[in-house]
Amino acid sequence: MAAFAAPIFRADILDRCIADSGLTVVSRAAQEDLWERVLGEAAYVPFNYLQQTIDFQLEVQRDNGLTDASLILLHDNKACAVWPISIRIQNGRATAMAGFGAWLQSPVFISGLPTVTVKKIIKQCVTFVQSFCAANEISTCIAEQGFVNEQGISVWQYELVRAGAATTVRYDLFVDLHQDLARIKGAFRSSYKSLISQGMKTWSVQIHNEADQNLWTEFMQLHQQVSGRKTRSDKSWDIHLRAMQQNRAFLVCLRDGEKRMVGAGFFIHSAQECFYGVAAYDRSLFEKPLGHVVQMEAIKEMKKRNLQWYKVGTRAFATDDPAPTEKEISITVFKEGFANTVLPRYILNWPIGRGEK
Repeated sequence: MAAFAAPIFRADILDRCIADSGLTVVSRAAQEDLWERVLGEAAYVPFNYLQQTIDFQLEVQRDNGLTDASLILLHDNKACAVWPISIRIQNGRATAMAGFGAWLQSPVFISGLPTVTVKKIIKQCVTFVQSFCAANEISTCIAEQGFVNEQGISVWQYELVRAGAATTVRYDLFVDLHQDLARIKGAFRSSYKSLISQGMKTWSVQIHNEADQNLWTEFMQLHQQVSGRKTRSDKSWDIHLRAMQQNRAFLVCLRDGEKRMVGAGFFIHSAQECFYGVAAYDRSLFEKPLGHVVQMEAIKEMKKRNLQWYKVGTRAFATDDPAPTEKEISITVFKEGFANTVLPRYILNWPIGRGEK
């Protein structure tokens, strides 16, 4: 493959490590349409694999040296998988390899690919990571395996454990959208049900599926007002707005009797999984049910879109390492009140150069 056009680091090292691993690839940057086609043929696509997620993370972390090295994997000269890869650059050298909004994740494969082929390619991926990290004196790679709607541990997780990775567990909160709406609501925290009913009587609720610049500006302004400052670049907001244009996202808005926006939540999704992206709520109204109504209405919209799972967020615990802040625990306790499923996410601390030969 040709060297990546944008990196600050030694792209020839990246190319050499890919070639030595036996992988056949093209870069996401060179074939964005092909990336979309592969996602369309996959059985389950976590939101981290969306190009909108990748572009957003690249923008918000542009000052932290994040570079895109995402790959489309080929088998028999046909695209068979996509692999989001970010490389952290510090002082002109690569210091870490990861995903986007996550640690390094497995490639997502098209449906129907023979298991023996998946295993062969995953082993090549492991070889590539080991080679690249060794060439850049990166001693440890942190990877993860989250929910992909499959039983048992993945080939990715198994091969990383064989390669010497030590496993810890985090827990993610989900809503199983296969269930009917009454059952989903029945699993909400008891106090939330009356708050939702109260909120529905208090606010006017709007679901926005189409990109509207005036509406988006109103949402941005509310977010800035709540935050007390501008926390993100205009380009990062534009990326989210484009996700709505591409039918990958929607906005739930709450308005008071004077038609003033008092709260809104932005949700981004693949064909199977939705994620709670960003929200803003009028701080002077925090004693009133705002977020509760947004969550309820968002879940209704997810059902309309025939999505399978809603990833509400990670459940933080005081025993996590590193320990979460009290605010982080408080936020996850709020989110937990909507979830009906808690699923493990395996964190794989992978010392490069150890494990089975």
